[in-house]
Amino acid sequence: ETFFSTNTGDRYTMKEVLESSEPLSADIDFGYFFGTELNATLAAPASYPITYGQAAWGKRNATVFRATSLTPTQFSELKTFADIDAQFDAASAIDSSPGVESDLAKDDVIVFQTDGTKTGGSKKGLILITALVSGDGVDGQITLDIIVQEEVQ
Repeated sequence: ETFFSTNTGDRYTMKEVLESSEPLSADIDFGYFFGTELNATLAAPASYPITYGQAAWGKRNATVFRATSLTPTQFSELKTFADIDAQFDAASAIDSSPGVESDLAKDDVIVFQTDGTKTGGSKKGLILITALVSGDGVDGQITLDIIVQEEVQ
């Protein structure tokens, strides 16, 4: 399960996205991969740095990532929309590719903003890398805690 949607809170495999009769790609905000040059990486579908089948997607969202200096403890203390907004505003892009965040490590905290053209509009959130095993999908694995701004239903 490589891809994540903040709209559904679900993870998806490429096969699920490609074979679904639903337009799942419209909900996908980011995916994970491990590459020899970029190492552990989160990427927006619009910026995915490897060809993995996403060319067949009907929609490729452009999520923006920024690095923070937050610790895991500070991450767990953030609760409000204002907290998340403040972290996004204070964070800065690491490089010229805002849709790709690479060389990730355990305990890194990333702030993101989803594509404003998505159903439901743009949302901000935070990602904490809680576990990371280097390697591709056969051997590697990443575990994330994610906080997303959502309206109460």
